[in-house]
Amino acid sequence: MIKLSLVIDGNYLLYLSVFTLNNDSHLYEDLPKLLHKNLSTMCSKFYFEHIYFVSDSRQSWRKSFYSDYKGNRERDEKIDWQEVFKIYDEFKKTIPKTNTTLHEINFLEGDDLINYIVRKNNSLGISNLIISSDRDLHQLLKFDLEKNYINIENNFKSTNLMIYLPENYNVFLNLVEEKAGSSIFDINDDNNFVSLIKDFVQTSKVKEVLAEKSLFVKLVSGDIGYNIQSICLLPMKSNPKKLRGIADAGAEKVYSLYKDTYSGEIDFNSEIFIDNLIYIIRYYKRIDQSNISLIDDIRNKIKNNLLLIKLDIDYIPEKYKNSMIEEFEFIKS
Repeated sequence: MIKLSLVIDGNYLLYLSVFTLNNDSHLYEDLPKLLHKNLSTMCSKFYFEHIYFVSDSRQSWRKSFYSDYKGNRERDEKIDWQEVFKIYDEFKKTIPKTNTTLHEINFLEGDDLINYIVRKNNSLGISNLIISSDRDLHQLLKFDLEKNYINIENNFKSTNLMIYLPENYNVFLNLVEEKAGSSIFDINDDNNFVSLIKDFVQTSKVKEVLAEKSLFVKLVSGDIGYNIQSICLLPMKSNPKKLRGIADAGAEKVYSLYKDTYSGEIDFNSEIFIDNLIYIIRYYKRIDQSNISLIDDIRNKIKNNLLLIKLDIDYIPEKYKNSMIEEFEFIKS
């Protein structure tokens, strides 16, 4: 039987609701109502095992590690964000407690908490529907036939609705559908789950995601929105004073070169991976091995980007990690 939890990126829900009402003269009056309406609609999609509403802390441990983290983010100056977050804080107090829990921990981002929830649920054979549009969360999109779980992400937009599914998700879905229809006496009928996924597929733009590739590409290319640089910055031919990194398209080529050269699943935490990636970058960008300072810079940027981008509980400072583990003790192993 498929067990499915709903994991809501609360800050994403807030921004989605704010920009839906952006041109509304009653923005601050209507925002609480729209937040409740959107939350209610999300929760009614399925009979969820549990609903997790996850909110960012106003501070991040990543910022203390890398002071420029998210340093170039801009907000619409026409919006009174202080008032918006005041409304959001009041809204969080009114979230229904039935089968729903609110989670917010100082110095931890929502992604940290969502990563822990999803991986903990997966260890118990529980699937997850993540409401967000965060590309970092694509690291979590996978399925396991043996443990009987799948993780998917949906952006819940009224226009440009997207559903992000693990690559080859139909293998998992077909197996669930086959089991669901195998016996009319099967009380663990998963037809509703199959219908949910098919409805998403029919009403949304579908993007299949390979979690390993998604993480690799972002690691190499960086993230302009978060002010995270590409791991390799070289002078532009047209303007040598200006540096240019490897963009997403180039990072995808680097990934293909890497997989053609080295077989097996990538262990991003290993020094061997870092050495191998440097070798591929040198080959791709024609960097001479005598350029020690550039190679050292690439190595440092890889390690820096891993800490900022890869969702890994072991990267989190001990005191915040312990707070998170205590927060989710109710998810029994």
